[in-house]
Amino acid sequence: MTLTVRVVVRSLIVMALVIAAVCILIFEIVTVWGRSEVDRIAQDEAERLVATFSAEIEETASVGGPLDTAALVANGREALASYAGGPLHLATISIGDTRLRSDTGPASLIALANSGRLPEPEPGLLRTVASDAGSLRSIDVPVQDDAGNDLAVVSVLVPQDETRSATQVVLIGSIGAGLVGLIIGSIALPLVVRRSLRPLKEVTQAVEEISLADLSARVPVPQTADEVAELAREFNGMIERIAQDEETRRRYLAAISHEVRTPLAIAEGHLEVWETLGPVEGQSNADMARVVQRELERLRRVLDDLLAVARGSEDLPVRQEPVFLPDVIEALTSRISGLGHADIDIEPPPPDVVMGDQARIEQTLLNLLENAVEHNPEGTRVRLTTVVDGEQVVFTVRDNGPGIPEDLLPRVFEPFVSNRDSNADRISGLGLAVVQSLTRAQGGTVNLESSERGTVIEIRLPRALA
Repeated sequence: MTLTVRVVVRSLIVMALVIAAVCILIFEIVTVWGRSEVDRIAQDEAERLVATFSAEIEETASVGGPLDTAALVANGREALASYAGGPLHLATISIGDTRLRSDTGPASLIALANSGRLPEPEPGLLRTVASDAGSLRSIDVPVQDDAGNDLAVVSVLVPQDETRSATQVVLIGSIGAGLVGLIIGSIALPLVVRRSLRPLKEVTQAVEEISLADLSARVPVPQTADEVAELAREFNGMIERIAQDEETRRRYLAAISHEVRTPLAIAEGHLEVWETLGPVEGQSNADMARVVQRELERLRRVLDDLLAVARGSEDLPVRQEPVFLPDVIEALTSRISGLGHADIDIEPPPPDVVMGDQARIEQTLLNLLENAVEHNPEGTRVRLTTVVDGEQVVFTVRDNGPGIPEDLLPRVFEPFVSNRDSNADRISGLGLAVVQSLTRAQGGTVNLESSERGTVIEIRLPRALA
């Protein structure tokens, strides 16, 4: 069952229930109103007849006549004769065993009165009684003398058949109107629902066209302030987040490839030299093995660092110990020589000591030198200098390349920020993010300046003081 059919069926069921409830409510209202109207008529007519009958009794008493049964019956006849009844009710006056009735009234009640089958009066009550003529509303009002003695009982009886008939007519009319409304609703609802759900169908069709291979498509957002428009906006937001995650994943894989390439290239270069020529002059087989082992260890640390930075953590494992600057630069020069970069100049450092982790310092500087060479035009010169500035040691990597675009400068140390210009990445993946994380983990700072004349990156680490 489609959504349109379900909505239409459920709407029609709700309509039917509402119509039934309205019909029942109308029936009850009309019934209560009809009964109230009957009671009002009965009370008004009873009061009028009592007033007329009491006036006749007072007139008899005023001339000194006796108030016996015969006189009361005569007064009752006079009162009924002057009383203008109506076709909807029957008035009676009960005096002892005698019961007088009005000349007008419903034929069914007149027949009951003539046959002596009218309900017996119960003074002081407004009640519903059953009779051979159907259900009646009856009011019985006692007439008393000045001493409080009952002289007679005035009764007004009103059949409820007319009221019930009117109520049934209203109920039938309500049911008929409800059925007509239900039929019209069953015709109009499918059209209205189908039109209302058309934006949802458009959203569904657009969703079917979206795939992981192409996350650029977006679903149309209806120009309405309803749930369908909200669904379309939320879905577009979800696709946007998926696209960003997919781009992050792609860049992360590219960054891993970039970061692990250097130690693998160094290890591969040494192994090729070792296999072809044997140990380099001045090095033994053990020395060559240690170089390869050291590069593999650096590869493991690079992968750990990449994972740590990708998770947004700068809590990298580092050692804080005195490191002799010439040892750092010598190890770095050895690693660079294995890569065959002729455009890198490394100046000798002062014979001083820095506080940090030698392997991490080498990794940081190698990362900067590699970035400067690989992401600048061919022929760009790169220079590394090391100076002591008070209580700090400053490593400076400077190039004479075209510089970093101004719009990227505020974000160069964020993961995966890159600039693609002339099919070359100026800033690659996690490179500078790793540099910043490693430097901060050792208590240092990173400063970067870039212009059309080149880029300067400065690493400041604490100096080991005696």
